[in-house]
Amino acid sequence: MKNNSLLLKLCILCAILMMISCGSDTKEKTKTTPTTSNETEKITETPKANNTFYAWVDNINVRDAASTKGKVIGTYTSEDALEFSGTKSDSKEIIVLRGVAYDDYWLKITTKDNKVGWVYGGAVHQKGDTKGNDIITKDKFDFNHFGKFDVSSWTDLGITRREGGDAETVTNSYLKGNQIIEIEKTDVGEYGYYHTYRLMDAKRKLLKERTFSFNADAGDSKPKMELTETVKDFISKKEYTRTQTLSEHFMQLNARPQMVNGTWEEAELIPTEKAATTEETPLAQKTAFAKPMEVINSLKGLPNEFSDGCNCSFRTHPKDFDTMLVFGTFQDAPKAKAVIQINGKLVMLNSKKPENPNHKLGEIHKHYYNDAYDLKFTLTKDGTDDGGGTQYAGTAHLTSKDGKVNTTINIFGGCGC
Repeated sequence: MKNNSLLLKLCILCAILMMISCGSDTKEKTKTTPTTSNETEKITETPKANNTFYAWVDNINVRDAASTKGKVIGTYTSEDALEFSGTKSDSKEIIVLRGVAYDDYWLKITTKDNKVGWVYGGAVHQKGDTKGNDIITKDKFDFNHFGKFDVSSWTDLGITRREGGDAETVTNSYLKGNQIIEIEKTDVGEYGYYHTYRLMDAKRKLLKERTFSFNADAGDSKPKMELTETVKDFISKKEYTRTQTLSEHFMQLNARPQMVNGTWEEAELIPTEKAATTEETPLAQKTAFAKPMEVINSLKGLPNEFSDGCNCSFRTHPKDFDTMLVFGTFQDAPKAKAVIQINGKLVMLNSKKPENPNHKLGEIHKHYYNDAYDLKFTLTKDGTDDGGGTQYAGTAHLTSKDGKVNTTINIFGGCGC
């Protein structure tokens, strides 16, 4: 009996020890559980996307459809926020804005007055973006790495035109202080066009040159439209180039691109002969655009009718009499005669009555000619000289019968006895 009682006591003691041991283990687990739970509950929040856009053009039209044919439901300024919904058009569209071609989607947005519509993605940007450029005109332009200019305040040195095959080139020249800007534009029909801007010093040494081209290559089964823009800085000896490829011909676009939409690549400029100083005299600089006409530096050997005391002379500058290009008799057609100089030789011209003169362009019209050339004047009265003689301003248009010469320049002059 005593043995049974002792055995019972031992069993009870073992049970108590096991319970104490399990309880201690449970408390230890309970202590570690909160730490594990806190670590797994840490969540990183994703910042909210910036969907606010602004127009970089002066005004932007919001349309009811993703197309320029969509109805305009509102016009907004560059200060008006446009909230992008995240929805884009199914495909991109090429639109030229301020001389730059953008290939972008239409974006569905909400305006500040809660109108829902579409804007062209190429015309908008977000705060901090460098997208966009100023308006490019004939007189005002701001090109990367070339500079910002307004040649409307420069002296107009005249315009020249050259034609050959499918190509037609028009060159405008301007002078201000000791700098000359020459703008040359060549059109080769459906094959493309080329623009060259040159900044030169008074000696016609190149300081900077910018070229832009739109080449339409139809040689492959799929036509390739490539735009290239290059600026050569002869001062810093750097060259900058960027290119762009479009899927549409420029004749299919809303306007002609004048700059490339792309990233500039910079390189060291390799010197060329073109950048070397040309030792031309100031007189040659002022009349270079009038070629093939040259300054008449001597009137020796002219027939007697040119020396009767009454004559007319025309030059490229209002007050610069050293730039005389045309000398003629003070008579009406067909008696009047004129002389110009080409390749160092005086060229005699007879006169005839102008056919179908456009008096909207000028009140006075003259037509001189010979077997090789035609010279036509369109003039208006422009005050009087110190002696009271009438002064004229207008244009002189020289063409050759073989088609190699086609030059138009601004001209100034007067007649007297």
